[in-house]
Amino acid sequence: MSVSQRLARVLYVRNSSESNAVDVVSSGYTGTARLTSCAGVAEACELLARESFDLAILDDGIAEESLPEPLQTLPHLHVGSLYRSGPVDGEDDRTQAELSSDPGRLDQVLQAREHELCGAVINNDAEAIVIAVPGHLVFVNTALCRISGYTRDELLERSFLDFIYSEDRDYLRQEHLDAFSSDNPKQWIEFRIQCADGSVKWVESSRVIIQSSSGPMMLAFLRQIDHRKAVEDRLRSLSVAADESPVGYVVTDREGTIQFVNSRFCELSGYSEEELIGETPRILKSGSVPGYVYEDLWSTILAGRTWRGELCNRHKNGDLYWAATSIQPVIDNHGEVDQFVGVCEDITVQRRSIATIADNEEKFRRIFENTSVSIWDIDLSSIKAAADELAKAGVGSFRRYLNENPDYLEDAFEKVSIHDVNPHTLEMFEADSREQFLEKVLELTSPGMDKVMTDLMIAIADRKTHFETEGVALTMKGRLARHLISAALPHRAEEYEHILICVMDITARKEAEERVASMRRFLDSVLDNIPHSVAVKDAGSLAYIFLNRAAENLIGLDRNEAIGRKDSDMFPPRIAESMAQADREVLDGEGYRDIPALVVTNQHGEERTLHTQKITINDDDGLPEYLLSISEDITELVAEQHRRRELEQEITQARQLEAVGSLASGIAHEINTPIQFVGDNTRFLAESFESLLGLVSDYERICARMCEEAGNTGVKDQITEAVEKADLEYIRAEIPLAVEQTLEGVQRVAKIVRAMKDFAHHDAKEATLVDLNELIRSTLTVARNELKYVAEVEFDLAEELPQIECHRNGIGQVLLNLFINAAHAIADVVKDTGGKGTITVHSEQDGDSVIVRIDDTGPGIPKAIRSRVFDHFFTTKEVGKGTGQGLSLSRSIVVDKHRGALTFETEEGKGTSFTMRLPIKARRPASEGVNGDSAGTDGE
Repeated sequence: MSVSQRLARVLYVRNSSESNAVDVVSSGYTGTARLTSCAGVAEACELLARESFDLAILDDGIAEESLPEPLQTLPHLHVGSLYRSGPVDGEDDRTQAELSSDPGRLDQVLQAREHELCGAVINNDAEAIVIAVPGHLVFVNTALCRISGYTRDELLERSFLDFIYSEDRDYLRQEHLDAFSSDNPKQWIEFRIQCADGSVKWVESSRVIIQSSSGPMMLAFLRQIDHRKAVEDRLRSLSVAADESPVGYVVTDREGTIQFVNSRFCELSGYSEEELIGETPRILKSGSVPGYVYEDLWSTILAGRTWRGELCNRHKNGDLYWAATSIQPVIDNHGEVDQFVGVCEDITVQRRSIATIADNEEKFRRIFENTSVSIWDIDLSSIKAAADELAKAGVGSFRRYLNENPDYLEDAFEKVSIHDVNPHTLEMFEADSREQFLEKVLELTSPGMDKVMTDLMIAIADRKTHFETEGVALTMKGRLARHLISAALPHRAEEYEHILICVMDITARKEAEERVASMRRFLDSVLDNIPHSVAVKDAGSLAYIFLNRAAENLIGLDRNEAIGRKDSDMFPPRIAESMAQADREVLDGEGYRDIPALVVTNQHGEERTLHTQKITINDDDGLPEYLLSISEDITELVAEQHRRRELEQEITQARQLEAVGSLASGIAHEINTPIQFVGDNTRFLAESFESLLGLVSDYERICARMCEEAGNTGVKDQITEAVEKADLEYIRAEIPLAVEQTLEGVQRVAKIVRAMKDFAHHDAKEATLVDLNELIRSTLTVARNELKYVAEVEFDLAEELPQIECHRNGIGQVLLNLFINAAHAIADVVKDTGGKGTITVHSEQDGDSVIVRIDDTGPGIPKAIRSRVFDHFFTTKEVGKGTGQGLSLSRSIVVDKHRGALTFETEEGKGTSFTMRLPIKARRPASEGVNGDSAGTDGE
C-alpha cells in the first residue's frame, strides 16, 4: 500500500437514528471509497481497537464531550457545512422507524449515507481540503483540482512544493517545517500556487497538525483569495498614494469624527495619526474664522454638495496656518450622506506671497516715484518685431544693415510708445510736466542716440537678458547731457510691452573720468620716462598689476603680458623664490626694505643686477594692499666696479710680485757673489787638498825608504807616531767628503737663488713659452719652507708635456697659492700629531690644453662655503693669516687672463683637488673683448 493509501484512514461519526446512539463509519481512500459501518459505541470502540485512524470527521450535531473516550482523543473535524445529518432524501420519520426494524435495509441506507458523506468531503467544490505529510500530499479534494487545474493523480504523484509559485517556495517550506516542529503553528498563511496553465493564484490556508500512528500529518483548508488580494493591493496603492500626496486627506463619519488621515494632514496640523483618529476637525479651529463660514460649510456638505474655501487653522504648537479646503460628501447605497472626505492644502506661503507682492508693488511704486534714477515704462514690442524680421530675413550684421538703412531703424522707433516715466525723469530732462515730456520726447534725441537705438535692437536680436549702453541727448532746455541706459530684457515677445529702462545722467562722472584718464596718462608718461624700473604687485597674490616702460624692458616682456602674472611665471625658480621671499619679508616686516644688489635673469636670458627698494602701500585699515618695487639697473656699475677691483688686484699683484721680485733679486744678488767665491774656494781647497795629500804620501814613501836604507828605525817610529797622532787616515777620508758635501750645499743654494731669480723675473706683457713642469718645480722650491714640516710632495708629471704660451709670473703665482693653501689645509689635520700629509702634483696634456691637478690630504671644504671659495676677500683663516684674495686672484689669472678654467673637487674628511686647465696656445683675454666664462668653478 502506498503512503497516500496507508495514511488516508478517516473515521466518520454522525448521529444515529436512535436517540442515544452514535453511528461510526470508517473509510480508507485509495481512489475508491471503501466503507465499513457499525452501529453503537461498542462497535466503534472495537473498530478503534482493531484499526488505526488518522482523523475523525464529526457531524455538527455531535458534541465532542458526548463522544466515547477513545473518540475524544482522536483528532476530529466538524463538517456540518459539508454534510447535513438527517433522513435520507425522500424519507420521512415513519420510514426511518420502519428501517430501524429491518437491519438489511438499514445497512443499505447507512452505506448510501456514508457514500454521500464521503463524496461531500472529497468532492466539495467550495473549499479545497488537503492532507499532507512532510514533503508529500496524501489527500486532495475536487476543489483543489479545480483551483490548480491539475488532476488528483497529478497532485498526489509529486512533491507539494512543485505546485508552489517559485518566489514563495522557500517561505512555504520554512512554514511547513515550523508547523510540523512547533506545538503552536501559525494557523493562517497566504501564498501563491503555480497552476497547470501557468497562471498564478493567491490562496490562504488554515492548518491543523494531526499526530497519527504513522507520524504527524497536516490537514489544511485552502481558499482562493485573488479577488481579495487585488482589492488589498488597490487599497494599499490608494493608501500609499494618499500618504505620499502633497495635500492632506481626512475622512470623517457623518457626525464629523475623524476615521482616517494621511501623513501630510498630520504634518500640516502637527498632530499624530493616533491623536487625530476619534477626534473632530474642531481640534484645529483657530477662532479667527467667522461662524457663518462653518454654518455654510455644514449646510453644503449635509446637502450632498462639495464645499470649497479657505480656512485658518491652528497648528498643535499654536501657530496659525491657512489651508485651501475641499470637503466632498460620500453617499451610501440608500442615497444618504455616510462620510466626508476632506482635502486640504497649505497655502500659508501663497497668502504671504500675495501679501508680499502687494507690499512689493507699493514699495516699487514708492521707489518709482522717489528714486534719483530716471525710469521709463516703455513698449518695445515694435523693436522686438523688427529684430525678429531682420533675423528671419537672414541679415548677418545688424549694425551694418542699420547704418546703411537708417530709415528702417527710424520707422521701428516711431512705433515705440512710453507708458509712464517717474518724476526724476522730468527733472533730469528739465520738463515742466509728464504730458510735455511724453509729447516732445522724440525731439530730445541727438545723433548719438542712433547708436543707442542700434545697440538696443542688436541686444534684442541676440536674445541678451541685459542691455547697457551710453548715449547723448538734449534736455527740454537744449542742454547736452550724457546718459547710461540699461534694461533687463525678457525672452517672451508679449513681455516687451512693458519694459523698464533706467537712465542715469553720467555727464559729471564722464567729465571726472576724463580728468582722471588725463591725469592717468600724465602719470603713466612720467613713470614711463623714469629711468628706474617701477612695478606694483597685489599684496595678496603677489601678481603684477602695473609696470612702467623701464620695468617692461628689464623683464623683457610686454607689460600687457606681464600683468596678472607672478615672478614664478617669468623668472627661473631660484631667482623667483628669492624675490618672493624678499616680498614676504617686506609685507611681514616694517613695510620697507633696501636690497643693494639683486641679480635677476630676464626673458632674454640676460643677467642684470638691480638696486631695489620695496615699499608697501596700505589700505585704510593699515593693512598691506599693494607692494611697490623701485629698481635701478646697476649692472654696468657693478661691472665697472668689478673691472676696477680686477685692475686694483692686478696692480696689487704686480706690486707684490715686483716687491717679491726686487727682494728676491736683491737677495739672489747678495747671495750669488759670496756663494760663488765660497764655491770657488771650496773647489780650490778640494784641489789643493788632493795635491797636499799627494805630497804627504810622497813624504811618507821617501822617509820610509831613507830609514830602511840608513837602518834608522827610531826615525821611522817617530814618523809613524806623528802620522797616527795627526789621524792622517781619518783626515784623508773625511776631508774630501766634507768638501763634497760643501759643494753640494753650494749647488743647492745656487739652485734656490736661480729659482728666486726665475720667480722674481719681470713678466713680459705678451705670453711666452713656459715649461710648466719646470715652473712647478721652481715654485715648489720657493714654497719648500711652507711644505717641508707638514707634507711630502709626490710628482706625477707628464714627461712629454709641451710648453705652453702663458704669463710665467701669473701662473707661478697661481701654483704658489695652491701649494700654500694645500700646505695650510694639511697643517690643520696633522698639527700636534708629528705626522705629515701628502701633496700630489699631476700634469698631463688633454687635447689642445694642459692640466695641472694638485691633490691634498686636508680636511676638505665644507659644503656650506663651497660656492664662496672664489669670492673676493672670502677666507676661513684666522684674522692676520689670510686676505681672502689668493683664490680670487688665481681664478682671475687663469680664467680671465688665460681663458682657462680653475675648478675643484672636495670631500669632507678626505681632501681637496684643484684642477687648472690652460690652453697650449694663448687665447685673447676677456678684457680684450672675448666674452669668457669660468666653466665649473663652483666645485659642486
